[in-house]
Amino acid sequence: MENLTIIKKIKDHALNRVKKYIAGLSIRQQQLFINEVVRYYDQIYDSVLLKGVRDSDRELNFIDFSFPIAFRYLYKEYNNIERFPLIPSTPQTIQSVKTFLNICFKAGLMESYEELLRIGVLKYEHIDEKNAHLSYVSKHYSIERYEKIKTVNYSHTILNSLGDEYFRAFTQLPRIVKKMERLVYTWNYNFIAYDADLEVDQFFILNAQLDFAQATEWDGFSQTSRFGNIEYQYFLDALLVIESISIKHLQFVEIAMKKDSSLEKVNILPLVLDYDVFLDSLTDFLDISTEIGEKILDTFIFDTEKKEYYSHIGAPSPLFTRISSTQLLRSFAGCIYRPIDFMFSELKRKYPKDWDRNTRDREQLFRNELYNYFDNDRFITFNKGIDIYENGRNITDIDACILDKETQEIAFIQLKWQDSIYESTRSLISKRKNYIEKATKWVNDIEQWVNNVPEKRIADFLQLSPQLINKDKIKFFVIGRHNGNFSGDEMPRDNAAWCQWYNLIEIIGKHEKEGITISKLFDLIQKESPFNKKNEIKNSKVTYGNYSVELISPTYNQA
Repeated sequence: MENLTIIKKIKDHALNRVKKYIAGLSIRQQQLFINEVVRYYDQIYDSVLLKGVRDSDRELNFIDFSFPIAFRYLYKEYNNIERFPLIPSTPQTIQSVKTFLNICFKAGLMESYEELLRIGVLKYEHIDEKNAHLSYVSKHYSIERYEKIKTVNYSHTILNSLGDEYFRAFTQLPRIVKKMERLVYTWNYNFIAYDADLEVDQFFILNAQLDFAQATEWDGFSQTSRFGNIEYQYFLDALLVIESISIKHLQFVEIAMKKDSSLEKVNILPLVLDYDVFLDSLTDFLDISTEIGEKILDTFIFDTEKKEYYSHIGAPSPLFTRISSTQLLRSFAGCIYRPIDFMFSELKRKYPKDWDRNTRDREQLFRNELYNYFDNDRFITFNKGIDIYENGRNITDIDACILDKETQEIAFIQLKWQDSIYESTRSLISKRKNYIEKATKWVNDIEQWVNNVPEKRIADFLQLSPQLINKDKIKFFVIGRHNGNFSGDEMPRDNAAWCQWYNLIEIIGKHEKEGITISKLFDLIQKESPFNKKNEIKNSKVTYGNYSVELISPTYNQA
C-alpha cells in the first residue's frame, strides 16, 4: 500500500517503540506499569467530569485509541501471580506512562486511519515526503456523529427532567459528607481506607440510579432476557452497584485529600480489590448464589482470555483488570465511561446464542416504545408486525403501523435496532451497508405494493374498514434505534422519512403542543435530516517526529 507510506511509517515506528518501552519488564514491573496506566486514564476521566463531557472529545479519543494498543502489548498472564505490590506514583513514573500512552495513541490513530482507508471511508493525499492529508470520500460524511449528538442531547434532556430528584438527593449531601469525614482515613501513608456505612451506601445507590435513568444504552434488552440462564436485570443491578461504589469512592477521595494534604489523587482514584471480598459483597447485595455472582462479575473483568477481543481500536476500557491470582484493579474511568459498552461486548462474546435470541425480541420493545407517543383515542396502532404477501409469495412486512382517525393518515414503519457495539471499524461499515440496503429495499417494496393493490386489499391486511384507507395518505418511515441515517454519497429518497430514535423523540417533543399528525411528522423528519445540516469542518493534525498527518474533517463517528 504505497499511498499509505507516511501513515504506515508512523504506525510501525510507534508500535516498535511501544514494544521496546515494555521489553524486559519483569512480571512485577508489568503489574506496576499497568497500575500506572489505569491511574493515568482515571486522572484523564476525572478531568473530563470536572470540565464537562461536551468539551472532552480530545481526552475521550485519547482513551479510545490508546487503550487497545497499551493493553495489547503490556497485559500478560497474571492468574498465577500472587499478590500485587501497591506503590505510589512518582513524577518519573507519571511522565513515563504519559510518554508511553502518547505513543500508543498515535499508533492506534494510525491503525484506525489505515482501516478507514482500506474500506474506502477516507482518501489519502500525499503532500510531500513528510506530510499527508486525509479527507472523507463520501459527499455526506459524519452523519453518524450528528445522530450520536442527538442521543447525547436526549440524555441531557432526561437529566434536566430529573432536576428535582437530583436536588432532593443533594440536599442530603452535606450531612452525608460529614459522616464520610469520620469514616475515611489515611492508610500506609499514601493511600486511603474507609469504614462501611449503610446510609452512605444507600445515598450513592440513589445517585447511580439517577445516572442510569439518563443512559440510553442499557435498555437494549428486556429485564427478563437471559444470558447464561441469568436474567439481564441482575447484570444491570451489578453495574448499578459498581457505579455507585465508584461515585462513593470519588467522594471519599476528595474528602480524604482535604483531611490529609499529602495525599495524591493519582494514587487513590483507582483501587486494588480482593476478588473474593468484592464477590461476597456483590452476591450479598444482589441476593444471588456465589456461582451466579462469579458469572456476573466475570462480565466486567479484563484478563488474558479477553485480551484479543478488546484489541480493536475503540474497544471499551475495562471496569476491572485481573492483576494477580486474587486481586482486581478497579478503574474509575472504566466504571463510569462506557461500562455498558463493555458489559454488552462481554454478553455478546460469552453468550452468542443468547444474544442472537434476545435481539430478536427488540422489535416488540421498539414498537411498544414508539406507540407510547401515539396512545390516545385518536390513533389506531397494531401490536405486532404485519406480513404482506401476494399469490402465496411474501412481499415484505410492516414492523409498526399507526392510523390517525381524524386525518385518515397512515404510517407504515420499518424498525431497525442494530447493536450499539461493534468489533471493528469494518464491522461498523458492514452494519451501515446492511442497514441501507435492507431499509431501501423495504421502502421500494412497500411503495410498489401500495401503488399496485386496491385500498380494500390494504384494509384486509390491516383488518380495518376500507373507508379508513386512502392510499394518498400513506407515509413510509424508517426508524433506526442508534442510527437512522449513514454517511454516503446519496441521500435517502424523499419517498420515505428516515430517522434515528432519539432524534424522533426530540422532534415529537418540540411540536407536541401543536399536535403531531403523521404527515407533519414526515415533513419534520425530512426537514431535520442530518443530510440537510452543515458540518463544521475542523482539521485534526497529528505530528510524529518529522511526520504529520492531517484529517481535513471532524473525527470519524465521534460525538
